[in-house]
Amino acid sequence: MNPHLVKSLSSFPRDTELVAILNSHQSKRPCRTDPWVDSTLRAIQSLESNHHTLLSSIGLNTWELLVHLAGKNKVPQLILLPTLDETQVAEIAARVIRDFELKVEFTSFAYPSANDHDCNESSVKLNRLRDQAVISLADRIIPVSIDPKGKLSVLLAEDEHKPKLDSSYLTPYQGGKDKPVYSLEKQLLIPETIAALDECIVHWTRSCYHPYPGESAAAFYQKIVESCAYPHSALDTLKRIADQNHLHASNRFIRGGFNVVSFSASRVTEAIDLMRWRRRYVYFNFEPYGVAIEKSIARRIGIKPVVYSDKCDYDMLDERDRPYFQTASSDVADWTPEAEWRYSGNLDLSTLPDGSLSYVVYKSTEIREMRSFTNCPVIPLFL
Repeated sequence: MNPHLVKSLSSFPRDTELVAILNSHQSKRPCRTDPWVDSTLRAIQSLESNHHTLLSSIGLNTWELLVHLAGKNKVPQLILLPTLDETQVAEIAARVIRDFELKVEFTSFAYPSANDHDCNESSVKLNRLRDQAVISLADRIIPVSIDPKGKLSVLLAEDEHKPKLDSSYLTPYQGGKDKPVYSLEKQLLIPETIAALDECIVHWTRSCYHPYPGESAAAFYQKIVESCAYPHSALDTLKRIADQNHLHASNRFIRGGFNVVSFSASRVTEAIDLMRWRRRYVYFNFEPYGVAIEKSIARRIGIKPVVYSDKCDYDMLDERDRPYFQTASSDVADWTPEAEWRYSGNLDLSTLPDGSLSYVVYKSTEIREMRSFTNCPVIPLFL
């Protein structure tokens, strides 16, 4: 069954009350104990399927949590898609229904007309137009966690919207708490760990802000609703790798779009220096959790050191060597300290010889948690 698409918002049947549940930008690491998550859940549960239609959207976790909760509670929803590409609307809508496991009969989609806007509108401006449309269209507005200095606060302060406000689930705005806290003092590294990893390459991992490969958006947001801590931390990612015995390849930041698994041959004492918070991307380069493989075994299974060079040299490489190319430096950073190695494609860890693979964790107290997922050695960086 095809999703119900509404090009003109004014044409949407007004046989139920249209409700907007609003949250300002929140942490990329939400969980059930966050006040905004709890209040949003209770606000959704207060809606009756035969009397209300929720206005929702995609692109931010504050909107996508609404999409999931409405679907889970069988609340009809009108999902506003922040896109002007009309040729892709049906495909996007079908993907949202599939990924969030929504019932078609409870789901409609709307999108702005390209005739009314510049087709090159930035995502920021499209999101602002989406917010304005939701607030204008709603019969009732339920603000949950609103940044008093944010754009939503300005919109809600307009006189025409005040009569529609329902503050029953209002909770103080706490802002984002995105940065995990680590004490990475090199002098406190366990000497035995430094020695054990000296002849290894390590696939360092980090927190993931979206569903894991093969995981649906519905499963991802349900874990957030049920967990007392963010369920996709770097440690959670490492547990998943160990449980699946699998490293998924990625083409992000890889010239040529090749899917590879990246490793670092830097010594642990050098790798610690590279664990820097990247404010632009809201994550660490990598966090103190990883998969270590002995270098001799790595070479045997086809993991190779990258070729660091100037970007103009890329076109001269043989096609087989291009997945292993990395620009040596740019205006942003020098990449050579990572001493990167790559494996082309996904890596099945179960094929590695016994004793050649180990898992690296931040603290020794985390060893027991990893034991539920692997029989391989688990090596802590710090006590």
